[in-house]
Amino acid sequence: MISKKGAAKPGQNAAVLILIIGITIIAYSIVTEQIQIEQKANQTDGANSAISKQYFLLKENIGHLGGPKKDKEVYQLPSVTLYTQLKSQVFQSVPYVDVSSNFFGENIASYNFTVDDLNTLKSMIVTFNGDKYEEGSILVISLNGVDIYHDKISSNNIITLNKFSLKQGINTVKVKAESSFFGNSFILKNLQVLGDIYDVTKNKGSIEFSVFEEDLKDFKSASLSFYVDCLETEVGLLNIYVNNYKSYSAVPDCGIVNKKIDVLNALRDGNNLIRFENEFGSYVLDQVEVSAPYVEPKEPIYYFSIDSDQLTKNRFYLNLKFVDRAQKDAILYVNKKVLVLNTNRLNITYNITSYVQEGFNYVKVIPNEPIDIAEMNVQMKERKVID
Repeated sequence: MISKKGAAKPGQNAAVLILIIGITIIAYSIVTEQIQIEQKANQTDGANSAISKQYFLLKENIGHLGGPKKDKEVYQLPSVTLYTQLKSQVFQSVPYVDVSSNFFGENIASYNFTVDDLNTLKSMIVTFNGDKYEEGSILVISLNGVDIYHDKISSNNIITLNKFSLKQGINTVKVKAESSFFGNSFILKNLQVLGDIYDVTKNKGSIEFSVFEEDLKDFKSASLSFYVDCLETEVGLLNIYVNNYKSYSAVPDCGIVNKKIDVLNALRDGNNLIRFENEFGSYVLDQVEVSAPYVEPKEPIYYFSIDSDQLTKNRFYLNLKFVDRAQKDAILYVNKKVLVLNTNRLNITYNITSYVQEGFNYVKVIPNEPIDIAEMNVQMKERKVID
């Protein structure tokens, strides 16, 4: 006979099974509900908040602050290429000229040509070939009513024009035979007005940079320097304007750094423009910089810029990352507006959306005690609403 001691009753087995199934159903319901809540929350955040794109306008590994201060500001600027080429141009060309003068009257030829810019004109000549003429006969050529030639001619003739006899705009050349009782006549071929002009379409360049009022008022001096790559035989006058103030006008030395061009009085708060213009030759101006020492050393300033479109469509955050959890005590300036740093955290973020402006912005950190900042960045987050 088989002993039934310790064996589970059929009713007990059924109860255990029902209990396990119940627990499983409850657990599944809880998990499913939690997933649905999270999905709903994500959808709500997406619809009402947005999915953000993030960009860094500034990212600096600051390091240790509270030691030696910054003694000058150096604006390192991009290179500029300038070149002016000399080109020949035909201002007027007449294949055949017939002039005469006699007792009954005279036949005069008149031709116009245009000089667009006298400043770019180097030289000009009138050339022609004598085809038929009487030996000893006198030909008269005038420019703008003033005789520039009154002489005999040969088979090939060249007349050099004085720039002061030319006008900007329309000029008139007249050709006639000198009056003679017995008559004079000339047949000329290939009369041309030729000139050498400077092509100045590439002789200008400019660089823009920003100076903040807080820096400008503390500058002791400011000097512009640049390295010039050029050929000594192919250079001319170089003019440099800082905010329309002529700061330099000379032929620079090729192959060296040209230094100590004083520009302090030409600088202004905000955007500054340096224009370069050459009269002749080719220049590559490299290592362009403005160096401005402070009257007294000061804490460094970090700059970034924002355009109008970025300003209206984004939010902006200042993030600082530290190397340890030591207490940090400092004052932060964002465009003259103050933020207080007093924390022992490894990271801290400030919403500076209301602090920034279109154009150039700055961040300055003034530690009350020495501080080590692993990284400081300005983050721009774009919000895109999902319909």
